[in-house]
Amino acid sequence: MKKKSGDLRGVRGGYLSRYYEEWAQPCFPQRPFRHLRSPRPHWEICRPDIRPLLERGDMVFFYGGGQMCRGVLVVTGNLPEIDAVTYLGQAWLKWHRRQRCQHRNHNDDPDGRVRKDHVILGDPRRSLWVEPSGLDLRAREWNWLRGQHKIGLRRNVQLSSGDCQRLYAALKSVA
Repeated sequence: MKKKSGDLRGVRGGYLSRYYEEWAQPCFPQRPFRHLRSPRPHWEICRPDIRPLLERGDMVFFYGGGQMCRGVLVVTGNLPEIDAVTYLGQAWLKWHRRQRCQHRNHNDDPDGRVRKDHVILGDPRRSLWVEPSGLDLRAREWNWLRGQHKIGLRRNVQLSSGDCQRLYAALKSVA
């Protein structure tokens, strides 16, 4: 049976991850940045501890300053750099290699090799980026996230399949 756009069957779970508006991660065509590296939503460089764990059907929700959830990446692939170039193109590869080679960890040591692989591809039909509005996670209806200490204390938190479906429906309603 062919899935319809927005069909969430097969969602395994996911993460709620903090992003910084001045950084070029995650990449969505709707996100205002100087250089559009690829028309396909994707995530690389950031969070090399989380990206290896993601599989097809997972979701990553991105929230920024003020706890505004602005996007969700519905994972279709977790690829090494060499395979990701097929989907994202040569301009992406040039940018990606430059960025990961300049990256340093919290001890100021170069860690580009760690960030090379596990490029997360998003489903272009089901992944969403909502800007400038977004979904305000401080609203009363999202108290369960704060009540379970899912946001506010940590930058990245694991979500159940039910959490993902609930957030996805709400984000899609403000898109």
